[in-house]
Amino acid sequence: MLDTFLADPLASLFGVIGMACLVSWPLFRSRTGMLTAQLGIAFGLGFHYLLLGAHTAAIMQALSFAQVLAAIPLGRRPGLYAFYLALIPVIATAAALTWSGAPSFFSAAGLAFITLGRMQTNTTALRVLMLCAGPFWMTHDWMVGSLPAFAADIASFSIGLWRVLTIRGAPAPAAAPPPAPARSAAD
Repeated sequence: MLDTFLADPLASLFGVIGMACLVSWPLFRSRTGMLTAQLGIAFGLGFHYLLLGAHTAAIMQALSFAQVLAAIPLGRRPGLYAFYLALIPVIATAAALTWSGAPSFFSAAGLAFITLGRMQTNTTALRVLMLCAGPFWMTHDWMVGSLPAFAADIASFSIGLWRVLTIRGAPAPAAAPPPAPARSAAD
């Protein structure tokens, strides 16, 4: 994996761009922030995979970029669900047309979970579905020899899991104390 990283500096540069975004998206609190970081993932890793010759993954990242653009306004514009849902069969078609065995399966399966996640307007549901995608992308990135993506997958999964556990396990905010009774002038 290190040999691949060192052999192609341009692919590695794009991989590092994608890596930075992949590691940072779980740290965002808002859905829009998380999705905006995912644009950077799709851009960086899309070119990274293309330069490595992982064509299915490169196409999955291009579709991912389009998905994010449609997903960001989903909460405000429900009419975009139709466009968003129309991308799902495109994932399967793209995987079939660029099939290269197990790596194609793992990249398509990973994007399928991500697709379901991005449809969520609840940030916890988005995070959980993104975590489900993690093992598929980790396996893919190991198989294609992508050191930046594999390392970022592990870090992103760890940070994402930590965020889900701390969000779900966080105590509810304390209720404000009742107002003190009004004092009369005689007190």
